[in-house]
Amino acid sequence: MDGQLLEKRLGELLESVSSLKPVPGGGSVAAIAGAFGAALVLKVGRLSLGRDEFRPVQSELQVAVASAQSLAEQLARLASEDAAAYEAVAIGMALPRANERERNLRDGVVQKTLCSATEVLLKTARACAEVLILADQVALQGSRQATANAKVAALVASAALRAVAVDTRENLGRIKNEKFRAASENEIRQIEERVRKIILKQWQERAQ
Repeated sequence: MDGQLLEKRLGELLESVSSLKPVPGGGSVAAIAGAFGAALVLKVGRLSLGRDEFRPVQSELQVAVASAQSLAEQLARLASEDAAAYEAVAIGMALPRANERERNLRDGVVQKTLCSATEVLLKTARACAEVLILADQVALQGSRQATANAKVAALVASAALRAVAVDTRENLGRIKNEKFRAASENEIRQIEERVRKIILKQWQERAQ
């Protein structure tokens, strides 16, 4: 897949996603959604920086802004990495399988590329989780006038994380390496649990 997905115009991107080509697919869409969530976090943070009423949390907001900027850039890159990874899977799936040697070769390529694609998804899951945590933070600490943006950021990041988890588990059902499969499933569970605990803690602190 040539070029960065987010360099496309929106119409071109939508057309690319809806095409009959295997990529870009769900993983890329989830990464793009996560990037937009990070961009909204960035907006809320920037609207809040330098204002007197938010002086007590300026340092936290500065960290949130820097983190959101980094995550937006990372997720934009991951959208293209996901497309490249799944293009490699598709190439492997298209390899000939007329005899046992060809079938073994094809299977090896498919298994290797599926693992690589899953590793990209796990990176995307980690990044989306961080965006969701930051969105909840700026909803609490940032400008009340931008609360809706922070809530939308959280919803978008949550949906992106859940989408990546679905894609990851779909891949794992096709991967034969039991050690890799178990480790990946464990990491997804840990990411989901970490987000749940941190956001619950933030809400409990908010209620005090």
